[in-house]
Amino acid sequence: MSQQLPIEPPRLQGAKPAFTIADPEAQTGLTDVIERGAIPSRYINRYHADHDVRCAFCDNHTPHRRGFTAEMKDGRIALCGIDCGRKYFGMEVAKNFERALQKTEDEAKRDAILAAAMEDLPALHRQVREQWLPLEREVDEIMRALPRFGDSLLRRQITDGGDFVIADVKVDWIELPEGGRKPIETQIERGRIHGARILFMDAGRFQKVKWYCETVVTGRDYLGRQIRDAQRLKYRMSLTQGVEDGLLYLDTARKFLAPENLREFDKALRHYRGDGSQVQWKKKGQTPGVIRIRDSDYERVTIPLPDLADLPKLDELAPPIRYKER
Repeated sequence: MSQQLPIEPPRLQGAKPAFTIADPEAQTGLTDVIERGAIPSRYINRYHADHDVRCAFCDNHTPHRRGFTAEMKDGRIALCGIDCGRKYFGMEVAKNFERALQKTEDEAKRDAILAAAMEDLPALHRQVREQWLPLEREVDEIMRALPRFGDSLLRRQITDGGDFVIADVKVDWIELPEGGRKPIETQIERGRIHGARILFMDAGRFQKVKWYCETVVTGRDYLGRQIRDAQRLKYRMSLTQGVEDGLLYLDTARKFLAPENLREFDKALRHYRGDGSQVQWKKKGQTPGVIRIRDSDYERVTIPLPDLADLPKLDELAPPIRYKER
């Protein structure tokens, strides 16, 4: 049975309510009236109320529904309408308070995302290190040992779905109305190798995922240099695509290394090379078996086949973390 990958999006519960509230009058310690001309030291949150709220700063204590909780230099807190702040503190002062609050909120959100993103990384790192990376290396060992036929032939006869078509070409000549003849080529399919795109794919995808995990966990790059939290999030957001790429590589290998498919590949070697190269699948106990490879010099190698039967499905991948700075 395949497993759900531990790449859930982070939970932001607690981040937004701390900075945007709906019932500002429920806050304890509010000062009803602030003396005229007094300027706060900062805004500590914003509010969007569904009822009228009394401003503590303006002479008329104008009712409003949107504003900020302001903190005075002596520690008092009071409610201030969004327009009142810009009028009584000055536009530039009020905007600086708003920018500082937004920056604090963004940093808190980033911290919450990073903390939530870190929760599942140990499990993902362990799964990559203990399961997927060894499988990737086993597949890569086989791919490096396989005899090949020309890349141009492979690319010419590979389908959009990644299968390689073993075909003969039949040439028919047709008479042209103006005289002369024209050749028409028709491919006659003799066989099909599923997952043949693996012959073009590079390994190393899960090695990169492993490195990304370690970079996010430690906060340091491969040279040991400390990186910013924003960079850690960038690497964390890259993990989902990295896992998808790695699983695509392993799933393609699973199709290619199936016993009946290896027989088709061996048939293609005889058809296109005819130099003694050979690939055979052999059953060995309860394991997936072994692959026996003979090259054109009749050098032989036997490699155990990896067990690729229990890979997660690509559509089971959880969505990537989505975080955008305002």
